Amino acid sequence: MSDSRTIGIIGAGQLGRYLCEAGQALGLRTVIMTDDPSPPAAAFADRVIAGGLEDLAAARALVAACDVVTFEIESVGVPVLEYLAEVEQTGTVAVRPRPGILLTLRNKALQKAWLVAHGLPTAPFVPYADTAALRAALDAGAHPYPWVQKTQVGGYDGRGVHIARGTPDLENLLPGPCLVEAFVPHVAELGVVLARAVDGTLKSYDPVRLHFEASQHILDAAVVPAGLSPELARRAVELAERTVTALDGVGVFALELFLTERDELLVNEISPRVHNSGHLTLESCATSQFAQHLRAVAGLALGDVTLKGPTVMRNLLWRGDTSPAPAVPARLPGSGAHIYWYDKAEGRLWRKMGHVTARGATPVLAAAEAEAGCAAVRDFTAGACW
Repeated sequence: MSDSRTIGIIGAGQLGRYLCEAGQALGLRTVIMTDDPSPPAAAFADRVIAGGLEDLAAARALVAACDVVTFEIESVGVPVLEYLAEVEQTGTVAVRPRPGILLTLRNKALQKAWLVAHGLPTAPFVPYADTAALRAALDAGAHPYPWVQKTQVGGYDGRGVHIARGTPDLENLLPGPCLVEAFVPHVAELGVVLARAVDGTLKSYDPVRLHFEASQHILDAAVVPAGLSPELARRAVELAERTVTALDGVGVFALELFLTERDELLVNEISPRVHNSGHLTLESCATSQFAQHLRAVAGLALGDVTLKGPTVMRNLLWRGDTSPAPAVPARLPGSGAHIYWYDKAEGRLWRKMGHVTARGATPVLAAAEAEAGCAAVRDFTAGACW
């Protein structure tokens, strides 16, 4: 399998940071494209091209500098994705995953329609052009409570999701194009991170159990093993692999799944990139999701994904007022957990500032160590972040 040595990455946040760091270990050059003046990935990239997610000139410069273009964020402008599709067809550069996949998945209504068209299980949904159309449907008796409204484009980290449990919640409907889906009673939310190589080879990490911060719907913790029966774990991985194969994707993908009270698995969301739910692979496996993504898109053999042992990841969320953020070291007294701090210049309410990962002999011990790491960060930041 031939390999490509210079990887262009659109986006330069914490995901780009660890992609670039993994690139150094693999002997790959990385070029990032971003309009952030101080992005987390800059210290690890070989080159920075200034330009936002809709900047065609920057995209052209990135293509000229790279063998492969990939993404750390899916909300890339449609004109940029259409341009990348054109240059990929001419053979100028490889784009992995294909731009057409992002054009489908970046819009939740298109993503859900794709799932239905391919016979993949997901919650029933109805798309709406705007809030007025949704209100008209509600006035006509549609959508008995509870239900979930999602913006079609741009939602992340709990933003763009609104759960309506009764009439008072209609005061806070989200503006713009959206979809409404039935609220799915579920016993767990699961994540499956997997990679697909250029030749179609698949490697899936063990499913993780996801826990969310209740008020903001932001991922709080990811735990592996997920506490599933071997049969349920197999079914979760099989569903994820079937989905990514149907997409004909190359690179790392992450699926968020609902496990219902009847042991049904429903696809909640597909991300065509490395993902927050896979951060624990930096500790839990020989090959992290970041190294695996680069291996896949560069045409290298996929790495080992065998689980080393119980591992817990906790997000570090800013909970104080907007203010300059301190530099937090990788280890702090009182915990053996590994602290991954993203070096963002400013802390803002609910912003992801880093994450803590801990391994243990059991999931309970790993969780306790991760909690101690969060407490150490809370003390270090004078209560602003944990």
